[in-house]
Amino acid sequence: MTNARSAYILVDSWAGRERIPVTVIGETAKRYRCQLVQDAKLPGRNNWQSAGHVFLAPKTAVVFQEDSK
Repeated sequence: MTNARSAYILVDSWAGRERIPVTVIGETAKRYRCQLVQDAKLPGRNNWQSAGHVFLAPKTAVVFQEDSK
């Protein structure tokens, strides 16, 4: 991937499904490298992550903005 794309991370919890806005900045075989647009609580972590945090997310959890309409 050569350019950044706007997307959402879909997170399921007991309270329902949450869409966390991210920017996809890279890609591996099974995951996207994402950067948070706003502060958010990511699954499996005990604390909040600030905007700009870079992490890997499974491709099945990422929905691109042009696909989500």
